[in-house]
Amino acid sequence: MGSKLFINGKIWKPDSTFDESFGVISNRFSFTGSNPAAEKLRHEYDEITDLKGKTVLPGLFDSHIHFVYGSLLKKQLDCRQIASFNELRKLIDYQIEKRKDSDEWIIGANLNINMLNLESIISNPLDTINSDVPIYISNYDYHSALANTIALKKSGLSDRLSQFSEDEIPRLKNDEPTGIIKERAMQYVFDNLPEVSVENKAGAVYDFIKIMHSYGITSVCDITLPDNLEVYKYLSNAGKLNIRVNSYLPITENKNIDDYLASVKNIDDEFFKIKGFKIFYDGSLGSQSGYFKENYLNQNHNGIKTEIAKSGKLPELFRMLDGKGWQLITHAIGDKAVDETLSLYEELVKINGYKDRRARIEHAQHIDENDFPRFKKSNIIISAQPVHLKYDAGLVQKTLPVQLVNRTHNYGKLINSGIKICFGTDFPIVEINPFENIQEAITRETNPGVFTPENKIDLNNCIKCYTTNGAYASFNDELGLIEKGMKADFVVLDKDIFSIPEKEIQTIKAEETYINGEKVFSIYD
Repeated sequence: MGSKLFINGKIWKPDSTFDESFGVISNRFSFTGSNPAAEKLRHEYDEITDLKGKTVLPGLFDSHIHFVYGSLLKKQLDCRQIASFNELRKLIDYQIEKRKDSDEWIIGANLNINMLNLESIISNPLDTINSDVPIYISNYDYHSALANTIALKKSGLSDRLSQFSEDEIPRLKNDEPTGIIKERAMQYVFDNLPEVSVENKAGAVYDFIKIMHSYGITSVCDITLPDNLEVYKYLSNAGKLNIRVNSYLPITENKNIDDYLASVKNIDDEFFKIKGFKIFYDGSLGSQSGYFKENYLNQNHNGIKTEIAKSGKLPELFRMLDGKGWQLITHAIGDKAVDETLSLYEELVKINGYKDRRARIEHAQHIDENDFPRFKKSNIIISAQPVHLKYDAGLVQKTLPVQLVNRTHNYGKLINSGIKICFGTDFPIVEINPFENIQEAITRETNPGVFTPENKIDLNNCIKCYTTNGAYASFNDELGLIEKGMKADFVVLDKDIFSIPEKEIQTIKAEETYINGEKVFSIYD
């Protein structure tokens, strides 16, 4: 790897100032500073690149994605643009017609079930489209789905209805399933979908890595299912794992961790490392399974607390895993789920003492402001997805009591309180575009208009959330900065994010992306 000097750039620094030049030797930044300072060092470098005023950021972190699952969905039925049941019917009919006599499953995602107006259904809605071909389509939040009767039968769920509550499998008047399945029931069907080969999964992931590079993403935090490990091994063996993956396994897999560590020992930990465990504490707002302190509007329930959260096992599991040095990241949507997760983390401090544990709450979409000081006192990180506000702003006004509305995505106030936040997308719930995420955090523009503008986040803090904070939140202390001694991950943008109109930020792409000082993407290639 030759030495490289980059000059005449606009290189972002976390204090809102800019350098003009930087150098890379081996895989690390060797120099940052002004053009005159770079001129004195030209003789030390093999290559000189004139950035011609382009803006350069550290490599971006997406701090929460479902990598393998999302990559596969890019190859399946995308229902993101569906706005009515009739449109869904046409899309499925078209897919079935293309397959002719095939009885393979139709699998789709990103459907907004709330837009289909299924409140008064009298039969399984997907059966009215096709009752012979198994159809499974997940809601955009991945906490509920639609499945026709044959899909319920082929997955085995029809034989296990008694194992799930009516919240998880709503029933018709004749006690048959409506076709809407939530939380554990949805997960059961998902787990029993037709298996995809490791080769096909790896191919989908490799294709998606290219898309991430085109946005300047060099690192991700992946919610990893155990069978995904074979995909990362396959890619590594083929020399195609060229993005940094911080892996978080389901907490229920903690007993098997030694086997998993042994299975990935030959993957270069520069590009893949198991960092900790993911816990689901509640569901989602869209599926009315987020766990709140008050009931949903016109409902006699306040959401769903997951089985493991209700089991009473989490305090001991947390204590044990924290004691072994594993990082814990907990999905908590509703304000009650956030409150109870904070209590679990606070108990860790009492039992295992203060240490650099970097415990995280994933999403934390609704936070009681009385809980703000608790985050800072226990050094708890929030892993947020501001772009989800496009869905949530309208939903909260329809589904939550008015006093809870202003608790939605109140990250601006949190940042002003000194609480550490990192950004991600939760892909495939939304597209991977980091600049759309940043634009939403800055503008808070939604269909109902600008939503609680007091929670807007300034551009500099948004970039920190995608760089320095993302690195910190995943124990990557040698990443996230363009600074001497740090690993040389960086992105050259095709537009200047600091001068472009706010409403155009989402159009930004990478012109070039580098990992360890090596180019992994260029619009010119």
